[in-house]
Amino acid sequence: LSLYLNEPLMCSAAAAMHLDLDRIAISPQLHLRDPHIEHIAWCAKVELENPAPFGRLYGQMLGLALATHLLRRYAPVQPRSTDERLSQRRLTRVVNYIRDNLDRDLSLAELAAVAGLSPSHFKTLFKRSVGTPVHQYVLRRRVQYATQLLREGNRSLADVALQAGFSNQSHMARWTRRMMGASPNVLRNA
Repeated sequence: LSLYLNEPLMCSAAAAMHLDLDRIAISPQLHLRDPHIEHIAWCAKVELENPAPFGRLYGQMLGLALATHLLRRYAPVQPRSTDERLSQRRLTRVVNYIRDNLDRDLSLAELAAVAGLSPSHFKTLFKRSVGTPVHQYVLRRRVQYATQLLREGNRSLADVALQAGFSNQSHMARWTRRMMGASPNVLRNA
């Protein structure tokens, strides 16, 4: 598995970590074995091979996680620690945007733009503010919306899945079982 992180992604991660881009560099590492990098790479591999992937948002978050780890572990400058969170106004704007666009394949860059932040900084602040990563929050909202649609009417499972933003009916069923403990048919009849 070969991973490539482009310069804008690295710059975004560095900016979110309050690193001076002119003063950092990651020197080449020979014969390096880093369990954190291996873990991210395995997550990327599983995502690529998954018939029902989380989507672009999850992939971008893995890329930012790798960039952040590389900068934190292998760049000589240490970031300032901060306990900053999203303002209530920004958080409300992002949450409403997610709610209104659940049927779309949302990207981290798109959600960060709604908040007016870099993707890396947004990802960090969103997790601090909500307590869960962005992709998990979006997935949870999709399951909640699908459950609501199932209980309200007699739409087909395929229609509910697409309207809630799942790639297909099977993808929706997998996540409703994991998060709600029941299949879509059970939720519909509840």
